[in-house]
Amino acid sequence: MTDPSRQALVLVDVVPPSPDDPDIFQRLSTALAVARDAGFRVVHVWSAPPGAPPPPTDPAIEPRRGEPVLPNPGTGAWGSAGLGRTLAAGGVESIVLAGRPDSPAWWPTVEESAAQPIALTVLSDRRPEHDLRVRQLIERGPGRPGARLVDAGAWVAETTGRWSGTGSSRRRWRLLGALGVLVLLLAGGAAVINHDANGYYEFAPGTAPAVTASPDCKVRNSSSTNLTLPTGAPCARLIIPGDKAHQVDGRLFMVDVLVGPASPVDFVLHKLGLLNTFHKGNQLVPASAVLGTTPPSQLGCLDAQQMTGSTQDATVAALQRLGYPVKENDLGALVVQVSPGSAAAAAGVQCNDVITALDGTAVHTYTDLVDAIHSRHPGDKVTITVKRPGPNATSSTKTLTATLSGTPAEPAADGNPASPADPSKAFLGVGTQTQLTYTLPFNVSIQVGDIGGPSAGLALTLGLLDTLSNGQLTGGKAVAATGTIAPDGTVGDVGGVAQKTIAVRRAGADVFLVPAAEYATAKREAGNSLKIVPVTSLNGALADLEHLGGNLGRLSKVPSTTTTTTPPTTVP
Repeated sequence: MTDPSRQALVLVDVVPPSPDDPDIFQRLSTALAVARDAGFRVVHVWSAPPGAPPPPTDPAIEPRRGEPVLPNPGTGAWGSAGLGRTLAAGGVESIVLAGRPDSPAWWPTVEESAAQPIALTVLSDRRPEHDLRVRQLIERGPGRPGARLVDAGAWVAETTGRWSGTGSSRRRWRLLGALGVLVLLLAGGAAVINHDANGYYEFAPGTAPAVTASPDCKVRNSSSTNLTLPTGAPCARLIIPGDKAHQVDGRLFMVDVLVGPASPVDFVLHKLGLLNTFHKGNQLVPASAVLGTTPPSQLGCLDAQQMTGSTQDATVAALQRLGYPVKENDLGALVVQVSPGSAAAAAGVQCNDVITALDGTAVHTYTDLVDAIHSRHPGDKVTITVKRPGPNATSSTKTLTATLSGTPAEPAADGNPASPADPSKAFLGVGTQTQLTYTLPFNVSIQVGDIGGPSAGLALTLGLLDTLSNGQLTGGKAVAATGTIAPDGTVGDVGGVAQKTIAVRRAGADVFLVPAAEYATAKREAGNSLKIVPVTSLNGALADLEHLGGNLGRLSKVPSTTTTTTPPTTVP
């Protein structure tokens, strides 16, 4: 058991007002009292420039003499406020992190903490959308195993069970201990249904990052990939030559959804039909609908690939719409999925590899790979040349050897074969698509941090067009958009539109462009202040913006261009 003097409770911006979390003082005052009684170190972080006096706070949370109070002039507290130095000086080996999720320092500090070689516990604020985001951050962090998210009540019960108070406070801890037993019993009940809950993913409203060319949109600490503005608001940055950029007169947002494994408690609420009653906008979706045939361990790779493709397609769609020539180059077959137990898996093929040759013959497109595999026979040994991405945009070339099998049966969603096995047809076991790159008339890049998936395509395309034209595309309005984009400007459907609409509404958008097939879903969540506009194409979206007061300028003329379309995925 860790010595309590080597543990610390870190409170981030627990100062009024906090309209998004009205019970924060009641919840955290109990946790603070427990930590102090147990002998934990307590550190207070608050957002202010150095030398400024500490802000007034609730008496139950007020710092005591000897407890460090760290002013935080930036975002993440580890670097900006010197939290790391303070903890190291005290010999702290484990921290409990609690605070205000509406603070500009909270999310960067959670992300920084997850990257440290120190045991981490984050206290939940009981909002599922925040819990999902915390889990995403701490599960992705390269810190020590054991980082966890815990309800404050459960942590109080756990802590009082390890270190009881002394003197007159002991009776108080007996009462808290009894409460803790109840919490732990409820937790045990949740564990019983954990197996069923694992069959679902939970969708919750995410954020609406601003799409901007401003250099103020950047990563603000070394352990994070998230981009934020100086206010702490999330953003996505368009990087284009300075002589091509125009000042924009409105705001444009993309939008994301928080997705993570369902918790046992929310699974029970879902089954009782009460999930949306307690957590507005949250939705449980069967894992099969989220994963398809993708193994859970490869979902992150697929999301990252989809976002990379989305930023690339947005760039091509925008430049072609402006009349610039864009040339397509085929680089190989990008692996988007590796079937477990297949010849490819046994050979060491990984998601995100690019297959460039088979038995020494060049592979330029996914169809080249399909044709090459289908010309072989089960039992044949093949040599696969792959280009594997590494850190900092590096890559390496590897040569792998696989023994092809026969094609297995393809299961349907109900577990019955959708197609029979074919032992005479060679099977490698990879899902691929053509890895494309484009020759552009000038350098364009898009930074989105760790956001994944393909649904930002339309928003990023509009952001590029706004910045590269006259900057008046939105007519001064705050416009959000979701939808996939193809290089020819076709807008495709996306998931999580109900949750995205809530996030967009919270961001203060005036207009939300959505794929036409999902108009009704967005309309149900829009309220009275958010206008929902259905779109099917880039040209249609531009016409809608013009109707709403935007000035298309040179975009009013539709150029004649030759477009390309990304080939579909296949599994040879």
